[in-house]
This record gives sequence, C-alpha cells and structure tokens, in this order.
Amino acid sequence: MRTQVEQALATLLDGQEKADVLTHPAAAEEAGRTLAARLAGLEPDVLVFWEGVEDAVLGHVVARALGVSCVAAVEVAGILEFATRLPEGARVAVLADAFRTDKELNALLGLVRNRHGHAVAVASLVTSPVTDAYAAAGGTTVTAADEKA
Repeated sequence: MRTQVEQALATLLDGQEKADVLTHPAAAEEAGRTLAARLAGLEPDVLVFWEGVEDAVLGHVVARALGVSCVAAVEVAGILEFATRLPEGARVAVLADAFRTDKELNALLGLVRNRHGHAVAVASLVTSPVTDAYAAAGGTTVTAADEKA
C-alpha cells in the first residue's frame, strides 16, 4: 500500500498539473521532510519559491525542517520580485512542487542572482525536463520522489 506522499508524487509523475498536497497534510509533511533531509548537506540559508499555494505550503514545511527562512517571489504587473528581502550572499534553495517551464525556473534563478544570492540547489517533488536540463548544465537538483514510485 502506498503512503499519501507516494500517491501525491505518483500523481505528478503521471503528468498531472499539481500534487494534491493540501488535501493530504501528512503527505506535504512527509515530502517536505524528505526534501529537507536531501537539502541539508547543501546548507541553504533561505528557501525561495513562487507565490503559489502548493509551493508556499511545501516551502514552509521544508524551511521549518531545515531551520531556515523562506522568501516568496511575487509577480506584479509582469515584474517578478521577492515579497521580503533576500539577505545578500544567501545560499538559496529554489523550490517548487514541480518545475513545469524553464521560464519559471530561470526567472527565479535570475532574481536570486540579481539580489546577490547564490543558488545551491533546485528542489522539487519530482524531476521534470526542466530540472533535467538544469542538472545537465551542471546545476544541483534535489527531489523527494523515488523515481520508481
């Protein structure tokens, strides 16, 4: 029998748009703790995520488990900005339930660079063509999914 997190991850692996982490808070906790454990060795200071509800829930769970702060990126009138200040020189993990477009990931990474942060990892529940391309270019990616789920 699959755990709730395995079911939520399987949903994403099967090509669904969103994992239903809000329906299963225990799944969000389990996935968040898994991501945090896999990110811990990279020693991020801050977690950055787009302002979407799923990413915010996951981001808060991961940040709490790591003992770091989190910063949401918000888009207003087509301009992406952080909702709160990113500390200069911060070691940043960029997080999403899944990165679906390179535009989304590149915008977050660019904003981190523009605010003098250093992206140490891209973290998500599952891999995607976007994270695969980032890894192939030498970036560090971390996922919660066991790809055999």
